[in-house]
Amino acid sequence: MALDGLDHLVSRCPSVLKDAIRKLNTGDSTAFAQPTFVVPKSDMHLEFLSLLESKERTDVTFQKRKQGERNDGDANVMWQQLLVAADRYGVQGLRLACERRLGSYINTNTVATILALAEQHHCRRLKEECLDFPAHLKQVMAVGGLDHLRSICPSVLIDLVAKLTALKHNR
Repeated sequence: MALDGLDHLVSRCPSVLKDAIRKLNTGDSTAFAQPTFVVPKSDMHLEFLSLLESKERTDVTFQKRKQGERNDGDANVMWQQLLVAADRYGVQGLRLACERRLGSYINTNTVATILALAEQHHCRRLKEECLDFPAHLKQVMAVGGLDHLRSICPSVLIDLVAKLTALKHNR
């Protein structure tokens, strides 16, 4: 196959072949060096902004929600999924933003799920926020939160017991 390539070069571009042979004979080390090129700085954000502002050739419409119209369940799930993706692909800034936002969704119904997620994705601050929620432990138990933790992430129960023990001794 390499010989076929040379045959093609000889028949189609003899001057290129002669130039390459001359450079090899003179010891020119840059004869076959890989060309370098500079990747230009991305302006994708400007392109997206242009698309949003132009309203031409669009198949998606963004609508601003009225104040007070917030679906916490959907947003909570969205932040959880973003956290998983950010952790998987090593996007630390997004991971920290997700961790911070998920902290605002901690309540009796979500603390067990968020705690398990924090443990699985090594979110130390989010885990601490969840462990600081034991004041409502009876309510968490009533909605099955501890059963959920036991089945998904049993190691977190040890941390929870340690936190409760520390709280008991601090009183």
